[in-house]
Amino acid sequence: MPNLTKQILYFALVIALALYGLSLSIPRLQASLLYLPVQNAFIGYWNRKPIGPEQLPELKTRTEAAIAHHDHPRFHDGLSLLHYIEAGDEQAPLFQRREAYEQAIAEAEASLRAAPVQPRLWLRKAHAENWLSFTGDRSVDAFKMSVLTSRVEPTLLMSRLLLGYYLVGDLDEEGRALLRDQTLLAWNLRQRDLLQAIRRDELSYPRIKGLLSESHPDVVAEMEAETSGRVR
Repeated sequence: MPNLTKQILYFALVIALALYGLSLSIPRLQASLLYLPVQNAFIGYWNRKPIGPEQLPELKTRTEAAIAHHDHPRFHDGLSLLHYIEAGDEQAPLFQRREAYEQAIAEAEASLRAAPVQPRLWLRKAHAENWLSFTGDRSVDAFKMSVLTSRVEPTLLMSRLLLGYYLVGDLDEEGRALLRDQTLLAWNLRQRDLLQAIRRDELSYPRIKGLLSESHPDVVAEMEAETSGRVR
């Protein structure tokens, strides 16, 4: 009889633990199911299928509901991106764009508090803060964190350079060193894109030359040779 009692208690404990685990997993499952259409929309977005303004309200509602079920940094990241996409609508009134950028930053910060190693999200935050500010002070730290959390991110290199050279006058020595490093990486990994950005005046060649001329005159010479004298 004592052995039977122990067995009953053991099975009761197992059932209780299983029910407890199930109670924890159900909200996560509900959140994942709610977020699935948002995730699919992002897959299309990263494959150059735009998310239209008419889609944003439902996608934001779904993401907010997912957060209510399970407060996870991935969902805050997604909500930040949705607000960022909304803020990029140049046809929208400025006050609406500003509000959307502010919400994009707030959700980015919520995600980064829980999971700080997100270089793409740091960069998005830097771009949003740069749009909101008359100076580069607000976005410098986020720009630096994007690089520090993952130095070699080929898909982020050009976006980092576009922002970094826009902010170069506000960067401290650490920031300038990071921008110099990213420029050299782009020269090695994304040379064609870098040269095209220079030729289209998306990147300021004088600023690049000013940053690299003392430390890497060889790279500056190569850039000038590749652009056949069309940059100054």
